Amino acid sequence: MKTLVYFASGNYKKEFQNLPYDRIYLVDNRHKNPYPIDMRERERIIQKPTTTDGRGREIDRKRQFCCFEETPRIGDFDMIITFDYKLQRIDSEKSVYGWDIEKSNPTAKKIFKRGKVYCLEMDCLEAVEYFQREKIMIDCFICLNEGLYEGGGYYPINSDKFMKKVNPILNENYIHLMKKEYYGKESECSFDFMNNLSEIDSTNENYLLPSIFSNYESMKNAKVYQRIR
Repeated sequence: MKTLVYFASGNYKKEFQNLPYDRIYLVDNRHKNPYPIDMRERERIIQKPTTTDGRGREIDRKRQFCCFEETPRIGDFDMIITFDYKLQRIDSEKSVYGWDIEKSNPTAKKIFKRGKVYCLEMDCLEAVEYFQREKIMIDCFICLNEGLYEGGGYYPINSDKFMKKVNPILNENYIHLMKKEYYGKESECSFDFMNNLSEIDSTNENYLLPSIFSNYESMKNAKVYQRIR
C-alpha cells in the first residue's frame, strides 16, 4: 500500500487519481468539498446550475465545489473525525515555530474521499497527529508552497522542526518533493533533514513531475529527492 501525502496542497484535482499511489492525502485547512455526494442535491444543481441571491445577483451553484464535473465513484464518502486536541499558539521554544497541538475539548474535522484521494480539511500539524493515530506511513512527501509570504502560512513545512515530527511515519525509502529556494533567510530553515536525501531525475522510476502538483510557474523547477536506508 503506497501512500502519497501533499501538505498545504490547495484544491483537489481529478488528475491526482492517476498517480501511481494507492492512497493520496491532500492536506489543507481550506479544503472545499470536491463535489456534492448527495445525488439528489447534485441533480438539482445540474438541472438548475444558477440561482440568484437576495439582491438579484446571479450565483453559479457549481463554483462552491472544486471538481463538479467528475462523476461520483463507488466507495466515495464524506466523513467527520473528532480530535481531542486543537492547534494553538504556545511557547515557540516548545513547538514548531510557535504552533503546536494541545489537548482540549474535542474538535471536528472533515475528510472528503474521492476514489483513492482523501482531502483532509485540517492544519498540517493536525494531519501528522491523524496519520500517527491511524498508523499511516508515508511513501511520498510533497510540499511546494505553504503560503508563507502571501497565503497566511504560519510555519515552514520543509523545516527540520516539522520533519522531526513527521519522521516516525516516513517509510525508509521515501520520495520528497520541495523547492529549497522558496524559503528565505527569515524562515530559519537549515535543511539538515536533507542530509540523507539524494536528488533523482526523470530517469528514476520513482520520479514525479513537480508541475503536476502546482500551477505556479516558479514551482515547476522544484526538485525530487529520495531517501534510501
